[in-house]
Amino acid sequence: MSAYDDELVFLLIALGGRLSRLEQHVLEQLPVALTYRQYRLLARVAEGHHTPQVLASFANLTLPTISESITVLVRRGLLTRTTSPTDRRAVLVHVTAEGKKALKAADDALRVAFTEVMRDLETEADKRVAYEQLSLLHTRAGEFFPPPLTTRYSRPGATPRRESENR
Repeated sequence: MSAYDDELVFLLIALGGRLSRLEQHVLEQLPVALTYRQYRLLARVAEGHHTPQVLASFANLTLPTISESITVLVRRGLLTRTTSPTDRRAVLVHVTAEGKKALKAADDALRVAFTEVMRDLETEADKRVAYEQLSLLHTRAGEFFPPPLTTRYSRPGATPRRESENR
């Protein structure tokens, strides 16, 4: 065990909280204000994940919780909710044109804020080392959660499965 282990643990905890507060602050200042959950939900739908079950899985939330978030974004005109053309029991969500604008504004504002946070990483070598170390920490932290459900179904209307179940 290194002399820095305890300090690194506390620094990571503090950094996670500070970055979350910065992200929330930036998202709240947008013309179309978003919460972190709303921002991530819009981003996941824009990436092509359209079912509430899959979205809940990515966010590690319950279906009722993600459904409530979807409802708020539908009311705000940022998402639409439709019935699946292949399974009338299934609900699909899509990003509206206004949702795409709000997501782009959020992405742009976050990019500006976090680029400023990283301004002391001056050289490409500094950036590469930071990227490699943060990627490693991101992967390790992700190991504490079950893999998200996929959007690949074995047949129309089939139950979504975990990524590890598709192999």
